[in-house]
Amino acid sequence: MGTAIYSQDSELSKVDYRRYDFNVSYRSVKLPGKVEYFCRLMLQGNRLRFGTFDFIFFL
Repeated sequence: MGTAIYSQDSELSKVDYRRYDFNVSYRSVKLPGKVEYFCRLMLQGNRLRFGTFDFIFFL
C-alpha cells in the first residue's frame, strides 16, 4: 500500500512540493504491481525490513 498526498491542491505546495502544507488531503492507494515488486526487491537486496520510497506522479 501507499499514500497519495495531494500537494497540488494547495497554493503553498503547488509549485514546490517540498513546501509542505499540512492541510492537504491524502489517502491510501494500492500500488501498481511493478512498483510494489520493485520496492520489495530494493528492500530485500539491501537486507532491510522497512523502507520508504517517494514517487512523484505527473498527470
